[in-house]
Amino acid sequence: MLKEANREDVMIFPKIESQEGIDNFPEILKVSDGLMIARGDMGVEIPPENVPLVQKDLIRMMNAAGKPVITATDMLDSMQENPRPTRAEASDVANAVFDGTDATMLSGESANGAYPVEAVATMARIDEKAETALRQNGRHKDDYVTDDVTESVAASVANAANNLPDVKAIVAATNSGYTAKMISKYRPDADILALTFDEMVQRSLTIYWGVQPIVVDPVNTTDEMIELAKKQAVEQGLAVKGDKIIVTAGIPVTTSGTTNLFTIVTVD
Repeated sequence: MLKEANREDVMIFPKIESQEGIDNFPEILKVSDGLMIARGDMGVEIPPENVPLVQKDLIRMMNAAGKPVITATDMLDSMQENPRPTRAEASDVANAVFDGTDATMLSGESANGAYPVEAVATMARIDEKAETALRQNGRHKDDYVTDDVTESVAASVANAANNLPDVKAIVAATNSGYTAKMISKYRPDADILALTFDEMVQRSLTIYWGVQPIVVDPVNTTDEMIELAKKQAVEQGLAVKGDKIIVTAGIPVTTSGTTNLFTIVTVD
């Protein structure tokens, strides 16, 4: 349908909420852009003690595919009626982050609960706190085997960011969004600023872990892209003068699928 309508930019996120969906997930994954794990309905369809294990398995497979995953349903359910979550709910949200989820999602808490603003703010605080301890407590794997050039560059970029404490941000020039997606897959210890030339690509990248996408005007050379990366890192509040950033690009810089280099530069 999307191909016929010439709208392949629209992303498909299936909800897995039954044993049938779990059993057929490898095939579902092939034709999906992302995933929502709807644990509420899933807990009715399968034994509740299996839900945490299924959640971890689905997130692991999505991480390996480099596709975003949303963990949803009953995350802060008590906040429909109370201004504070239970400790178990706080742990549930944090553990979804440690599992490798790209996003956590509220439903009734913000749709019709008594404390919608507090629920959103609470979830954001838990997510942010968990992300600061992701490398110490997370289950994320970052040694995937690949023969893809762009992903190989992305893995090297993430490794450099994790091992060089002075690196404050990663700036990825990306025409299709693929470079930023692959860097996100490896969960680097630095913010990912994606510079794209297409508003639809910018919107699609907002769901990916750690990615802050913005639309910029195209440039002609790698040197111009590096200067633009420095400028935008400062303007977006990710770096200041004297900080180191990693810049990824390809030659030519506005052509999809050409990412083949990264450089570490100092903001001046």
